[in-house]
Parts: sequence; structure tokens; C-alpha cells
Amino acid sequence: MKEQLLNLLYILPVMLPLFLGGVMVRFSRRSRTDGWRVTAISAAASVLVWLAVLCLNRGSELLGAIAYAVTGFPVGAAVCGLGLRLQRADR
Repeated sequence: MKEQLLNLLYILPVMLPLFLGGVMVRFSRRSRTDGWRVTAISAAASVLVWLAVLCLNRGSELLGAIAYAVTGFPVGAAVCGLGLRLQRADR
């Protein structure tokens, strides 16, 4: 458990820029009606990475750390999309 928490601490500097990248890409598509595709495509890519990691994992934690880092982009896009939807609902 301690090692997993340390891994998260170590990949946070990698995950945060990917999270912010997802937010920026989703925010840049806010005026278009197909902004949800950014979230859907990045989530599908993240699922594929997680499946590849599960199939290829041979005891190394590097692949798991990469999968955690890749998950930051769709999470950021989804958070931004929810924020934009809530902002639109307030109007």
C-alpha cells in the first residue's frame, strides 16, 4: 500500500499536466457541439491502455504508472465538460 501511494506521489507531476491538457482541449472545444467526443475518444484510449497493461504486466510497476498517468487526460476533459454543462445549466 505504501509503495502504491509513493507511486502516485511520483507520477503526480506527470499526471497533472495531462489533466490540465485534457481541460484545455475540452475547453477549447466549448463552443462546438462535438466537444464530448474529446472526452469519449480519450476515455476509450485510456481503457485500451489499461487493457494492454493488464495483459502485459509481468511484475513491473512502470506500466501501471504509465496507465495512471494516461488516465489524467480523460479525467481532466470530463471534469471540464461537467463544469461547462453546469455553467450552461445556470443560465
